[in-house]
Amino acid sequence: MNKKNTNKLLKDFPDLYKQYYLSPQETCMYWGFDISDGWFNLIYELSKKITKLDSKCEAEQVKEKFGQLRYYTGPTTEEVFKLISTAENKSYKICEHCGRPGKPNSDGWIKTLCKKCRKKDNKTRHVKLKAKVNEIKKKMKDEQINKGCGKWVRETKEGINLCCGDTYKTEKQKTKDIKCPSDRKSVV
Repeated sequence: MNKKNTNKLLKDFPDLYKQYYLSPQETCMYWGFDISDGWFNLIYELSKKITKLDSKCEAEQVKEKFGQLRYYTGPTTEEVFKLISTAENKSYKICEHCGRPGKPNSDGWIKTLCKKCRKKDNKTRHVKLKAKVNEIKKKMKDEQINKGCGKWVRETKEGINLCCGDTYKTEKQKTKDIKCPSDRKSVV
């Protein structure tokens, strides 16, 4: 979450978020609000409701996990836990980035995004991967990895797969040939 939104939560709900100022050995709140700004309004409304019901409640961690809000507190009332559960369920329908209606993806790193933000997020991930591949290409002077058609690259635990070409082992291991999906008779 950006600094402006973080500061607003800290200012408007100082007792709820007082663990923010403790050390990482004492609380996970030290790491701040580990969410994107699209959920700010959801968190703000939840914070208002929590402080009305239990003024002594303290947030211990606020984060995203599997595309959903996770909001952890110390001991509190059953009503507060119900509010938190409702907010966590609502987060599955709100874009993490912009706050518009969204939905979680079904594969890969799960994020709850609207169509516009998902397209932007996918493009950003592709650009980062392409930059990493280009960096590896520059490091490799003797090995040729440009055999492929260049239609796709995929980073795996084994290294970086280049379509129609090699798998470049990132820890200076030998490369091995991989088959291009276009050579296969059926789509896998």
